[in-house]
Formats: sequence, structure tokens, C-alpha cells
Amino acid sequence: AVAAFFGRLAGNFKWLVQVAGVLEGDAARFAGDVARMNRSVQLNFSRFVQVMVRFERGLYGDTDQDLNKLWWDLIEKYQGLTRPEGRSEPDWACKIHIITDPVYYHNYLIAELLASQFAETIGSKVLKLHDPYSASFADNPRIGKFFKERVFHPGSSLPWNEMIQKATGENLSAKYYAKQFLEK
Repeated sequence: AVAAFFGRLAGNFKWLVQVAGVLEGDAARFAGDVARMNRSVQLNFSRFVQVMVRFERGLYGDTDQDLNKLWWDLIEKYQGLTRPEGRSEPDWACKIHIITDPVYYHNYLIAELLASQFAETIGSKVLKLHDPYSASFADNPRIGKFFKERVFHPGSSLPWNEMIQKATGENLSAKYYAKQFLEK
């Protein structure tokens, strides 16, 4: 989640100016496009996570079914893509996670949800900003202190859901992800 939080900064207008040295005029010119791209990436990714989670549930629940059909049924349902006509190949098998990290893909979406919750908490409670998602989250010792004291220090001494509650003041929630990517 911390990697997702900081990884998103590459698309943050203020961070690009403050840290990456992009000229403010240049950053302003493409800020809207970058915001739309980030929104599109997140929403498309969340749909693909639905495919992966449901595919693996189906795979392990009924190993005798037509997995190619299941894969494309889920792709059509959650991603809105049409299966290629006449194709019956194991496209699902190209997802290395199924072999190397089974039943793991949902963790990526949990990390994205938590990155939005961290941004909300830090932006509104630590930095006291009206729009917590607009902060550059750079060059501010209070942000480092937040992560050090509330996330890194407890580490694995707490169950992950308890660490989230203590760090942000509430249980993991999709509402900040929705606020960041759906309501703008």
C-alpha cells in the first residue's frame, strides 16, 4: 500500500513540479489528462481484479469446467471486452500469478484502497488540507512521521486490519478510493 501511495505521485501535479522539476506551466497543461489517465488506470485495474479473483474462485471450486469459457465470461462481464470469435486457447494461463502467487491478486486492490485511505488521512488529518488528494506529499517531515509511527513501527506486530484502523482511525474502506477516482 505504501508503494501504491508513493507510486501514484508520478501523476500528481504538485509533486511533478516540486520534486520532478517539471515547469508549472507544463504540468498545468497536462494535469487534466494525467488525472483522467490515473482514473482510467485505476478503474480498469479494479475491473481486472474482479476477473482474477472470480476466475481463481471458479478454478479451485470446479477444476473440471471449461476454464477458457470461464475466463472470457468474466472478461466480458467485468471488463466489457468481447471474446475473439472462435478462440479457445488457455488465455488465462498467461497470468503468472495463477501459478506463482495463487489467490493473491486481490491484495493489489487492497493496496490501492489503502493508498487512497492513507492519502485521505494524511491530507486531511496530518496536513489539514481541504483537498487531501492534491498534496504533493513530498518534503514534509509530518508525512514521514505518520508512516514511521503509524505504519512502519507497528509493522507486523499488529494484524494488518488493526494497523489500518490505528493508522487511519477506521477500518479499510473503499470510500476514499471512490472519492479519489469516481467522484472527481
